[in-house]
Amino acid sequence: SRVHALFTALGYPDTVATELTALCTTATPEPVLRRLFEAGSLRWAQLPCLREPHLPQGAPTSAALANLCAFRLDLRIDGLAHALGARYTRYADDLVLSGDLHLIAAMPRIRARVARIAAEEDFSLNPQKTRCLKSGRRQSVCSVVVNQHPNLPRPEFDRLKAILHQCVQQGPSSQNRDGHPPLAAAPARSSCMGLATQSSQRRAAAAGAEANRLAPMQLVTDPRPTRFPHQLVQTPRALPRVR
Repeated sequence: SRVHALFTALGYPDTVATELTALCTTATPEPVLRRLFEAGSLRWAQLPCLREPHLPQGAPTSAALANLCAFRLDLRIDGLAHALGARYTRYADDLVLSGDLHLIAAMPRIRARVARIAAEEDFSLNPQKTRCLKSGRRQSVCSVVVNQHPNLPRPEFDRLKAILHQCVQQGPSSQNRDGHPPLAAAPARSSCMGLATQSSQRRAAAAGAEANRLAPMQLVTDPRPTRFPHQLVQTPRALPRVR
């Protein structure tokens, strides 16, 4: 498996690498899969991925291991971006190439090159999530708008603003619509905490914002591992799977 190979490459003996792989991966129990599938939370294509050992979402080891497994992919696409005069950034399973308008003319060639690199690294691009975003429209990465600087989408900003306004006018308890245990300004605090977490965790995804301000074009895509499909850091979509 890719995770086992990673531990072996780091110098661990085979038996230790096997044990570490078992500690860092998990397989979703069949009853859980059945319940989630019947509830509509999972697609049929996701079931085989989750039945096999994979890096679990939320585990402190998953993000680091996923990034190490994608290290060669990052190096090669970053080299391609440098040759094109563009900037490459990645957060989880979102790849972003940012650059000047000259990239638009090279878009078919760029897509083909990125797809080839991904295939050689045992990933595949998701064509439904591959898009070209010019500066005249909203450039969004991981739900963060990065046209001029990292920012929230307008609906989220307006929603938080309305909650805070109502907290001032009617008191924090009036906004506790979900019936959380007594906690002052629970929805507002959770929203603010969510914004703060989002800001810190997704700063890497928005690292190209300064370049985007000078370079009004983005190619955003989503690679899916071919042999190791699950999730790269977020939602059950892209972490390398263990065989």
